[in-house]
Amino acid sequence: LTGLTRGVGGTLVSDHARGAEVAETGPFEATFASHSLGFMRRFKLKLPNGNLGDPVPQPTTVDPITAVATWADGLPQIRDPDARPTYQRVHFKDVDPANSATNPQFAARESLGYEAFKVAQVQAASILALVTNTDKLGQPGDISRVWLGVLVDPLSIGAATAFALVGSKIFVLTPDDNVPEEIARNDERTGDRIYDVPPPVIDVSAPSLVDYSATPQVVADPGLFATVTRAALVVDKNDDTFACYQFVGIGEALISGGGDVVYRWTQAEWEAAFPIGSTPKSIFIRALMGDTIVPITSPWEVYMTLDGAEIAGTRFNTSSLNPAGLSAGFLRGILEFTFDVTGTFDPLLPPIVDPDPSVPDINIWDRLAMVLHPITGVSSGIWCAHEVSLVGRNEPPAPVVVATQDVRNSVTNYFEVTDQLLVVNGQKDWSSFSDPNSVGRVAFQGIGGEPRIIETFWVVEYTPFVQASSRVPDVFADVSGLVPDGNPVEIARELVQRAPPEGLGLPATRIDQASYMTASASLVADGVRADFALRGQSSAVGLLSELSGQTDTRDTWENERHRIVRLPRADTLLAVDRNLSKGDFLDTGPGVTKKAITRNSVREVANRVTANWKLYAPTGKTSRSEPLNDLPSQATNLGLREGILELPLLQDDAAAQLVAQRKLERIRVPRWIFEVDVPIYGVAYRNGDLVSSNDPEFPFQVGELTQVNLNTDRLKRTRIQIVIWLK
Repeated sequence: LTGLTRGVGGTLVSDHARGAEVAETGPFEATFASHSLGFMRRFKLKLPNGNLGDPVPQPTTVDPITAVATWADGLPQIRDPDARPTYQRVHFKDVDPANSATNPQFAARESLGYEAFKVAQVQAASILALVTNTDKLGQPGDISRVWLGVLVDPLSIGAATAFALVGSKIFVLTPDDNVPEEIARNDERTGDRIYDVPPPVIDVSAPSLVDYSATPQVVADPGLFATVTRAALVVDKNDDTFACYQFVGIGEALISGGGDVVYRWTQAEWEAAFPIGSTPKSIFIRALMGDTIVPITSPWEVYMTLDGAEIAGTRFNTSSLNPAGLSAGFLRGILEFTFDVTGTFDPLLPPIVDPDPSVPDINIWDRLAMVLHPITGVSSGIWCAHEVSLVGRNEPPAPVVVATQDVRNSVTNYFEVTDQLLVVNGQKDWSSFSDPNSVGRVAFQGIGGEPRIIETFWVVEYTPFVQASSRVPDVFADVSGLVPDGNPVEIARELVQRAPPEGLGLPATRIDQASYMTASASLVADGVRADFALRGQSSAVGLLSELSGQTDTRDTWENERHRIVRLPRADTLLAVDRNLSKGDFLDTGPGVTKKAITRNSVREVANRVTANWKLYAPTGKTSRSEPLNDLPSQATNLGLREGILELPLLQDDAAAQLVAQRKLERIRVPRWIFEVDVPIYGVAYRNGDLVSSNDPEFPFQVGELTQVNLNTDRLKRTRIQIVIWLK
């Protein structure tokens, strides 16, 4: 069938996948009985798990006369009470006639003109208006909540104000993501942002170290160099220039203790080298001393002072780095000497003699000095100095990360619009997506800028319906039958009198009205009623017998009339229809059968009865069950004997329990059975009559005629059978 229907009726071949279920289209009808009903209501359909759910929609028409409910649009869906909510996006497709924005189709994903990575531009005084796509939307479930989702370029609304208009509400777009927790957790496409920027290109580089260097520019004391001009050659920032002082013999004594060269810094030099906020890791003294020409060079000592006092740990001898094997006081070549004074002098910490120790201060340039002290003690020599300075060694710089980012960007805003939905029969209706005054339309405007809308859509939270099986859809309803009050006698009357095929079609004269009236009054008084409907062909005579068996009655046909009587209470003194005596029996004569007194079989006894009633239509089984016990008989030699009583025609708990209790009373112990022949003429015996007997051989107080058998031999006699209910 699938192959035959592919491409038929204006459909596409692709609409009929191989193996797809083929269902009849057009109205769907459900028949609830093979006869007329009083009413039909509370319709239910069976779910795959066996439970029942409400049909969606309810039947279009309900006809109790034909017992048919009709769904004009075909098989309904089912509302599953145990279903869990799901989330679905509903997109925009068409451009509203009121639109004046540029490229509106780029914001509607299901538009024929949609293109990824392009945006709709909302210029000043323009409006972006889109229409919801309802193609194949249908009514997939009960709506709980609806949000409007908007992907927007945040750079386009940073300084502008952008609005979204839905129904009667206005929402302001923000340049940051605004995603409710339930959306983030449940909308499987929340992260499906087609305009998201690609990962940035990362470039990591580690720049080289840059040291701070401060050369003292002020010659505070030229010392052995005698003149400021000569001493300034040591601090001119040129390693090729130098100053020297030579002595011979006693000349050294002339400078002993008075030849120190002292240098200081200017404020400009210091702050250029160590700007406020700099963090040098350590401080070094750099000294280029000695000479490449003179073979004999006298050493120096270099140190720092603060407020004229030597800073401990800063003094060092320039000859301490002589090449191995050379005697003290000799230095070959121009070398760089450094001395780490970290911890002794830290420009970020208060110096030892800081007038305000509570304030870290590196601007102590005016209190510092660098001293070059010539060392004497050799017979002759020459002191040379090329360059001295103070160096700050920085922390190793962190790598520089350069990220090249695509300029495109997007954020997502969600706004709940549930209160804008239409409500039909107490449910939020899917027709809202077709109503421009509800959620069938959205519009955007901007003030002070031109918002760029990347995409917009709806997110719907709803509880999904279940698709009913089109093969064997099970449909159920609460119905009332031909007898609304369920009186078993009136049900029997309908079965006897109603025309075929719903009954026997007999006239009212074929009913024993007296027995009907008596049984009806008794059943009403005890609250016994039956509740059922016929869904197929059934024997009316068989149904009459089944009805009496489940409602504590006995039905018989006598003299071509249907008769109903209540079954007697066992072990209870009751009024009888007739008192029998020895003279009423035929116990002698040719062919006469003598009296027979027996008991029914123990196999027919049950002193624990489990009653099953209240038929549940979806399973076809009874849904209520209750055991009833007769403890006295269980304590006898009989022991526990169990039986089952099926009462599928009964729905009422009290009625079923009463019928079951009466049944238990009758079968809890074996019962005496009395059989005897009686004359055919005179007294009329009927099944169900209650009798007593004062026959000296077998007297009893209450007995029920259960068989009346006419013997047509020449003696014209009747054999009756009586069950004794009270001896």
